[in-house]
Amino acid sequence: MWQMVDNDIIAEQQAIDLYKEIMEVAAKEGDPTTRFIFEQILEQEEEHHDFFTSLKQGQPKKTSKAK
Repeated sequence: MWQMVDNDIIAEQQAIDLYKEIMEVAAKEGDPTTRFIFEQILEQEEEHHDFFTSLKQGQPKKTSKAK
């Protein structure tokens, strides 16, 4: 399960980076509508990233004992 959380964190960060890039391009192109749309999406993605990061921080520590 924790590998899946790690993958979600990575995917959310990639999405955040992409949306920030799109917002920069939209601003340079004078497209406030696209920038606004991606600001809203970015906010949601940052919330998802925070959720998965918080979940990961609550992960039980791995022990050296094998089952």
